[in-house]
Amino acid sequence: MMSLSPRLNIQLTFALCSIISFFVALSTMFILFGRLNADEGWYLYASKLVYLGMRPYQDFAYTQTPFLPYIYGIPQILMHGLYTGRITSFILSFLGLILSLAATHNLVGKRGLIVTALLWGTFGYGIYFHSITKTYALTTFLFVFTLYLLSHNSKNMITISLITASVTLASLTRLSAFFFAIPILFYLFFSSNSKAKWVLLLTGLLGAFWLTWLAFPDPEIVFWNLLTHHTSQWEEFTLYLKIQNI
Repeated sequence: MMSLSPRLNIQLTFALCSIISFFVALSTMFILFGRLNADEGWYLYASKLVYLGMRPYQDFAYTQTPFLPYIYGIPQILMHGLYTGRITSFILSFLGLILSLAATHNLVGKRGLIVTALLWGTFGYGIYFHSITKTYALTTFLFVFTLYLLSHNSKNMITISLITASVTLASLTRLSAFFFAIPILFYLFFSSNSKAKWVLLLTGLLGAFWLTWLAFPDPEIVFWNLLTHHTSQWEEFTLYLKIQNI
């Protein structure tokens, strides 16, 4: 691949730093002044309850797959509050931005970095939802971490284990992420050796075991939280829109 001239390198670095700075500034504005979303208190309260020994679904209603409270609850142990949740989201989204730039560099080199940065830095609506306490920042981080690992095109056991864990945790953060996990897991399964297939199987079983534990002793509650609650609110919506809102 043709190397860039020193002058072009400086211009590229300046443009990249400017876009990233704009992303940080806009995220900071949304953290401090962004409109309160009704779901934020729900996620923060769930994050508090899980570290009091309560289980999602059985001890309190929780209408997404259960991983988020266990991540957002960690900083809540040190400092409660809306801003703590939003800062957690910002950290995850910023890491996602850096990882997506790294993945772009692995795949197409420096010339693709500006396009990737612009996609992150100019989507104000997306930056808002990645700066508040919702599932999007954590899910996106896990998506991008997966793509970053795939960009190395490595088939060693550590990489395969991390990819499998990442897509599994994404599905355990937001149910619709399962549709992201399926093609990646199929790709890994059919392109890996027998040992890697065991890693895929065991990771999937661990995720299923966790959900089964949370579903005991009343699986119908889990079904209501994850599916019925969402689909029953949009009876006139198409199937696509119902899935989009899960």
